[in-house]
Amino acid sequence: MHATPPSLVLGPEQASLTVLTGRTGPAAAMGHDLEISVERWRAEIGTGADGALTALALEADADSLRVISGSGGAKPLSAGDKAKIEATVRTKILRGTAIRFRATEIAAAGAERLDVTGELSLGERQGPVTVALCWEASGRFSGAATVHQSAFGIEPYSALLGALRLRDEVTVRVEGRLGR
Repeated sequence: MHATPPSLVLGPEQASLTVLTGRTGPAAAMGHDLEISVERWRAEIGTGADGALTALALEADADSLRVISGSGGAKPLSAGDKAKIEATVRTKILRGTAIRFRATEIAAAGAERLDVTGELSLGERQGPVTVALCWEASGRFSGAATVHQSAFGIEPYSALLGALRLRDEVTVRVEGRLGR
């Protein structure tokens, strides 16, 4: 990811990386809004002498997504439903593609917020994404970005002849704590 040593390396031990989906269409009530955990990922964060964020690169394993929960729907998600969703994501949606993000611009957006704009690589496509990162003096941090699947050549999943569809927009969220 980086030629020079990063100031900080983060992964699942320090923070959670999740994908949140929504549903749409006439049969939306039948489906679930999903919370999906990314189990294998690594972020390298560079900081300047003053401690300010100067670089950020993240790589995630597309085969490590696990369904944590599903809200809504006609019935609760079973373990079998979760396994089927995970297999669909792996084989039909992401197809084992690399997921990478590299910051190209980092701008202060307030006392405790940064807007980190960069290139997201998803499969064979790349596109701009902005992550809003917030932090507290305690070391807790959180960030979120909206990703439009169609911008990366991914047709949002659909079922029931298209009456139930995954929204094009998914939210990617990171939460954790720096330091002790």
